[in-house]
Amino acid sequence: INFNKLAKKFNKIKFDRVIFFNGYQKFSILTLFNNKLFNKIIKINCTIPLKFWSFLFKSDLLKKNSATIFVSSIASELNEVGNAYYSLAKTLLNRSIRILNEEQKKKHRFNVISLGIVKNKMSKNMIHNFPGKFKNKNSFIDINKMINGFKKIILSDTIKNSIINIHGNYKK
Repeated sequence: INFNKLAKKFNKIKFDRVIFFNGYQKFSILTLFNNKLFNKIIKINCTIPLKFWSFLFKSDLLKKNSATIFVSSIASELNEVGNAYYSLAKTLLNRSIRILNEEQKKKHRFNVISLGIVKNKMSKNMIHNFPGKFKNKNSFIDINKMINGFKKIILSDTIKNSIINIHGNYKK
């Protein structure tokens, strides 16, 4: 990402809401640690959104009391074999946002939306990696529930320093 080009392009804009909705998951176990894959998953799920938020802050592109929402995952709460790096990355993101909130609590608001499993390309990969785990169609998030949860958080001027769970009926 060329942050200097972005800063020039958006130099007259002040954002009052920013959403980081990114994720990358691949089968991983700690027993067979793969440094390259670990770094890629941490970078996509945690480093990039934190670095981009820092850029917005340093470039003075955020309004005072702006709201930033980071999308995380139920994986941060589970100990699923085969999902180690993604789980660690989302746990790191959640903890980082709590720290960021303490650093900026008088200037900006932060929230995390912790999603359950949405039917998409990444979840198809999970179904393949964990056969039998997702036989129940209720394991997946109802798309309307997800959209309504997002609306509530995005439009709120008061919700802050929260991890809001939108998990559906997935059970370990």
